[in-house]
Amino acid sequence: MSTKVTLNFSEDLIPATVNTDNLEIRKSGSPIGIKVEYAAGSDQVRLVPQSTLSPDTLYQIVIKSGLMSASGDEATWQSWQFRTVESAGETSQGSIDGCMSSVDVEMLRAVNAARSNARSCGGTHYAAQSALRWSCKLDSAATTHARDMASNNFFSHTGSDGSRMGQRMNNAGYRWSSAAENIAGGQYTVGSVMNGWLSSAGHCRNIMSSSVTEMGASLITTSPGSSGYSRYWVQNFGRPAN
Repeated sequence: MSTKVTLNFSEDLIPATVNTDNLEIRKSGSPIGIKVEYAAGSDQVRLVPQSTLSPDTLYQIVIKSGLMSASGDEATWQSWQFRTVESAGETSQGSIDGCMSSVDVEMLRAVNAARSNARSCGGTHYAAQSALRWSCKLDSAATTHARDMASNNFFSHTGSDGSRMGQRMNNAGYRWSSAAENIAGGQYTVGSVMNGWLSSAGHCRNIMSSSVTEMGASLITTSPGSSGYSRYWVQNFGRPAN
């Protein structure tokens, strides 16, 4: 499982008290199966669900009074909630929480919906493909390029500094073995920009590629009259290097 709920405390904990008796994740009021990961001398605890979390579902994290710090202070009972997104495929909860907006979630769902069906891209037939997961590093590379185009009023795969797609991915810390990029300008919705990309042979091939496993994307809006387009869209696709 890639999903982990990380808790950071203000001081080290007594290891014997860091267990499922004192830490829980609940769904509809009932505890779910978790594994507790804790290294002595650390102020960080990871709760690892032992089964896939349900999409679009409210969960509760509970800390009970039996949890104790190394200084002997006992925790007070407390809880808080988080909701999983409706659908993000195999994307980790860390990526969902760390870098995905509602538009990002909609984009990932739209791309994976397109990949789930066989289609023709400019006369080339593509079988249905497996779903992609979201990468915060590819998201960062896409945002860098979308913001560059919006700020400097141009539309190209080459950045204002001469950078190309692969270089921007490298700069974002993404080491890739396969990569692709789609750009678009002006469309107001995820649906409209996806329709445009899927109607274009090259963009469609990037979306349907079997060579990539991850994606990131960005939408940057501009002030009226400040740039050639009111909205700049970038999709980055990649497969991590081994």
